[in-house]
Amino acid sequence: MSHYTFETAEQVMQVYGAPRVARRRSLVNIRTIEGPVEVFASPTGELHGSQAVDLVVVPIDGSEPYPCKVSTFHQSWIETEPGSGLYRRKALAKVVPVPQGHEVVVRSKEGEHRIHHPDFIAIGIHGEVYANSAEWVASNLEFLPVEEAV
Repeated sequence: MSHYTFETAEQVMQVYGAPRVARRRSLVNIRTIEGPVEVFASPTGELHGSQAVDLVVVPIDGSEPYPCKVSTFHQSWIETEPGSGLYRRKALAKVVPVPQGHEVVVRSKEGEHRIHHPDFIAIGIHGEVYANSAEWVASNLEFLPVEEAV
């Protein structure tokens, strides 16, 4: 078994190469963090949201909410219609599959997560990394052909 720890997109791409590009399928609402810190369960570990710097992204498809930095949210999402409260992802998603036989620790802004095949490492707009379960990717992302991803 191969073991890696990643904190940046650059580290991931040095080991696994370029990410796959996908379009986000779902729409979301947002809300504020409840209390000074709110903890969220995810398939890959706990996520921590801080009232001072995070929003909660709430997918309208009923999947689990998760924290996102306010600045990252406003750079990454756009309201579908002014005043609607529904947002869609502006940027394309970039993810790297974890190969069979590899165990990866992803250190994100929200916490540390241990993942393995068939999970994915997501790359954020600032080169930060996150863990995405294979189930979440299958439910939420549509991979683009290479020619559309450029």
